[in-house]
Amino acid sequence: VYGALSGLRVPTLVSAVDQDDLFTIDSPVSLHRALPESRLAILPGKRHALQNVDLNVLATMILRHFADRPLKNTRQTAP
Repeated sequence: VYGALSGLRVPTLVSAVDQDDLFTIDSPVSLHRALPESRLAILPGKRHALQNVDLNVLATMILRHFADRPLKNTRQTAP
């Protein structure tokens, strides 16, 4: 599956907690390495669900991700 992701060329934020109770840290790291345009954000936490992390930290990471990589306008304007 990871090999198929290498052709995906969109900014992607891969996030995980450092002590996930479902996945080892190798899973998000492998996903990040497979996605050429990705960033990896490891949050402190012990539970898989994002509602258990510090939402201020998560929001800051998401905002930085999009601020550093603005969305491209794909719409064409009519003449």
